[in-house]
Amino acid sequence: MKNLPINNLEKAWVESSMVWLAAHVGINPFNQADIILPNQPAGRPLRMEILQDIQFVFGEQLGGVYQPLKLSHRANPATDPTFLYRDGTLVFSDRLLGNDQDAIATLLHHVSHEWLQKNLTIQWSVEELDWFSDLLPVYLGWGIFGANTTVFSHSERIGELDNWRIASHRVLTSRLFGYGLALFAWGHGEESPRWQQMLRPDAKMPFRKMLTYLDKTGDSYFQPTNFPLWPAGNHHQLRQQLESTSPSILIATLWEIQSRGTFEYDFVDRLTTLMQHGDPHVRLESLNSLVLAKTLPDRTVEKAARLLTDSSDQVRASAAMLIGKTQPVHADDSHGIGHLLLDTCEAVVMASAAAIAMFAPPDDYLVRNLLKAMRRALVNCNYELAASIGRAFYTTNRDADEKLEQFFEHDPDLKQQARVMMRRETDAG
Repeated sequence: MKNLPINNLEKAWVESSMVWLAAHVGINPFNQADIILPNQPAGRPLRMEILQDIQFVFGEQLGGVYQPLKLSHRANPATDPTFLYRDGTLVFSDRLLGNDQDAIATLLHHVSHEWLQKNLTIQWSVEELDWFSDLLPVYLGWGIFGANTTVFSHSERIGELDNWRIASHRVLTSRLFGYGLALFAWGHGEESPRWQQMLRPDAKMPFRKMLTYLDKTGDSYFQPTNFPLWPAGNHHQLRQQLESTSPSILIATLWEIQSRGTFEYDFVDRLTTLMQHGDPHVRLESLNSLVLAKTLPDRTVEKAARLLTDSSDQVRASAAMLIGKTQPVHADDSHGIGHLLLDTCEAVVMASAAAIAMFAPPDDYLVRNLLKAMRRALVNCNYELAASIGRAFYTTNRDADEKLEQFFEHDPDLKQQARVMMRRETDAG
C-alpha cells in the first residue's frame, strides 16, 4: 500500500461496505447502474422539479419499500443551515439550490437514510447509518455528486470585515468517495473513464491511483464480477480469505469472523500467525477475533503477550484485554500487563485496568502501579479512567483503604478524590 492515497483500514472499510451493500441491496442494481453525470447549467439554481425527478429515479433503482421525501425550499439567512430535515420533509435553502451537486448529494443521502431504515431490520448506530447513506449513492452510480461536495465553504462581508468559513459536509472523505468510485469503475470494466475529469482534484487523485491499483492487482474484498454464490461467512470461504496476502482482505475477513457471533477454533492457528502481521490493523483485528474464544492455547497467549510492547496503542490495548480474559482468576501478572498502567496512552491504561480487574492478580508491584496510574488520572481530571483503575485496585487488594491512605498521605486533595472514587467502587461491588 506504499504511495497509495488510502491506508489498508480505509480500503477495507470501503470494500467490506460494498460487499455488504451487494448482499443487502443486491449485485444486480450495481451491475445495471451507469455513472450519473452533473449537467446543470452553471450559475442557474436547481429547480425543485428536478430534485423530485432525481428522487423518483433513485428510488426506482433502490426498489423495496420507500416513501418519497417531501421536498421544499425557503430563503435562509447566510448564517442558517443550508438544509433542514425533519419527519420526512427536506427543506433546501436557496443558497444550497445554487450549488446543484451539493443539493443532489444532500437529497441522495437523506433518501438513502430513509430507505436503509425502512428496508433493513438492523440496529443502526448513527455513524453506521450516515456512512452507508453516503456510500449507497456511490454503489448505484451517483458518487460524483458526493465526491465533489465533501467540503462546505462560505464567504460573506459584514461591515468592513470579510468572513470565510469551511467545514466538512459529508461523512465520507474525498479520498473515500474517490475509492468508492474507483471500485464502481473497476467493477464496470472502465479503465480510464472520461467522467473522471468531472471530479474535484481531492477526489480525482485517489480515484486515479486506486483504479490503476485495482486494474493492476485485482486486490479487493469486493469482487463484483465474481460475487460469491455461498452465504456470507461460509467457513470454507473465510478460511481461504485468511490465507490472502492482501491486508485489506484480511481485515475485512476478520471483521466478518467477529460479526458471526460464534467462534470457530479451526481459525486459531491462522489468527495466531496473523498477530505477527506487518500491518498494525491486521494485528489488531486478529486480537479482536481471538478474544471471542473462551479458551486459547498457551502459545497463542504467549504471542499476544509480545504485543504488549507493540508500536500501536490499539494493539497494546487489545493484547492486554485478550490476556486479561484468558488468565485464571487470582493468577500472577506473569505477562506484565501492569507495566501498561504507566503507558502514555490513556486508552491503553484503561484497557490494562479492565484486564487486571478480570483476573485480580495478587501483586504488590501491580498495586503500586495502579495507584500511580490513579494519581495521574486524577491530576488530568480523567475520572472515567480513574474509576476504571479504582475497580481494578479494589479487586486486587484487600488492604485497599490503607494502601491508598499511605500513597496519598502528602496530597490531601488527591487523597480525598481517591477516597470518593474508591467508595463508589466499593459500593458498586
